[in-house]
Amino acid sequence: MPMINGGRTNIVPGSLIIACAVLMIVRCAVICYRTYFPAVSPRLSIVWQAPAELQPQRRDLLSRPTLYFFCDHSHPVASAISDLVAGVIFNNRQIVQYMQNNFRLIKVDSTSHNSDLIAQLSRKYHYYSLFKVVVTLVDGTKIDSCDFDSDRGFMIFLQNAYSERRFETAAQTAMLDCDFKEASDAYEKIDPKRRFARAPDGYEIYWCIALLRQHRDDEAKQILEKSLASYRTHNSDDAYPIPQIRYLLGQLSQQQLIDRGKIPANYLIGEQLMLQGKTKQAAEKFRLAGAKNQSYWLPCRLARAELLSLGQELPKDTDEDKETSTTMDDYDY
Repeated sequence: MPMINGGRTNIVPGSLIIACAVLMIVRCAVICYRTYFPAVSPRLSIVWQAPAELQPQRRDLLSRPTLYFFCDHSHPVASAISDLVAGVIFNNRQIVQYMQNNFRLIKVDSTSHNSDLIAQLSRKYHYYSLFKVVVTLVDGTKIDSCDFDSDRGFMIFLQNAYSERRFETAAQTAMLDCDFKEASDAYEKIDPKRRFARAPDGYEIYWCIALLRQHRDDEAKQILEKSLASYRTHNSDDAYPIPQIRYLLGQLSQQQLIDRGKIPANYLIGEQLMLQGKTKQAAEKFRLAGAKNQSYWLPCRLARAELLSLGQELPKDTDEDKETSTTMDDYDY
């Protein structure tokens, strides 16, 4: 019969008591530390700047964009809702770090002392709710906005606003300023998968105009030939923007372009005339392209910008122009 060593019967219970005592001390220390040295919420680590006057004269459009956080603390209910929504989004450490690394952060509170500036910013960026985030270029041009979303959706919003939407907006803004160097730099940053996507967005047309106006003909030709091959794999030769690309490549005449491509024909012809030094004839084409009251239509806006750069007066909108309805086909170009 085996012997039982009675001298070791209390060793294990004693070890457990010591271990429990140590764990209790550690737990109490952690509770005390968190009580007197609480962790800083990611939301509280955000350093917001005060709103300042817009600088529409800025032309470094690819510099760090601005993120405006509009909130309302004018009364308790509005304040509670604004804080609740902000808490959902700005307590995500990944979101806060991305914002601090990539944006200039400005908080626009309705209770700010500079009421005139707050009202100006609210009107410009259509702030009517309790919470809104607006991302802009450095000159104040709006890139995108978000009223409320989940933290995951808000992160996607930030990433798109910082990359694709930012480059698209900067490129168009530079084209409207006739700053072709800045425009080509912005177009070049757009993801090639989107730049030559199946959808007929026409980026390459305006990108190549910016290059041609800088006498970078070889680069423009390579882009046009590549995009033409890409579009032809999914579309007929009469589908936008194939006729416009073929015209820029010298494969269609002016009349053929007008017959096949209804939208940016006069604008593109005007740009070709500018390259040939025929500014008077170009202005006539720009006047035709910018004659109608269609400010949302990019070729119309670009034609008007070219007229202003030539010192020409803009065509006046007639009553007929103001009443003219536009088909959905016109929105794409």
